[in-house]
Amino acid sequence: MNRKFRLRILEKLAQTTPNLPTDQVAKSKPMPPPPAFQASAIYPGIRNGFNQASIPIIDGLVSLLNSAVHYASAGAVNYQYFRNNNFNFDASGAPSVDQKNLMNLSKRIYRTILNSGSAFPQPLTGQQISSMVENITASSEFNNLSQVSPTGQLAIKIQGNLKTLIFNYLTYLKLATPETSK
Repeated sequence: MNRKFRLRILEKLAQTTPNLPTDQVAKSKPMPPPPAFQASAIYPGIRNGFNQASIPIIDGLVSLLNSAVHYASAGAVNYQYFRNNNFNFDASGAPSVDQKNLMNLSKRIYRTILNSGSAFPQPLTGQQISSMVENITASSEFNNLSQVSPTGQLAIKIQGNLKTLIFNYLTYLKLATPETSK
């Protein structure tokens, strides 16, 4: 009798589903992706400042930032939202430090690399691009980004350390137009 009773208890336990956090995550609906944002299509004037090799790098960087800020804000903001507001926003109310830094870094990228949406009057030199990149990588918005790889849906969409990925794009941008000796 004792053996049958234990068997019934084990069968009942096997039929119940525990209410663990992982179950809740599996049941939650995935967040929709951010709206596509191709910088070179929306701000074609960057082609006047950067060479052809730089354009896909800029598009990749902006796409990465668009996804990062979208998932970090749970879909509340993205580059389309920023564009609709002419990149005028107050990031101080962002719920996390990383979201605030991503928003402010996006604004810095818009003002420098995307030339505030205006066409560049002439092609940029390697020195000018290098200076832009150094100003971005020296900024508090960039340096205060988390050093850890993202978690949640952001981790699924962005493989690796976000700060490192951004740095790599900026380095590739510098390398696409090398500095010439003075």
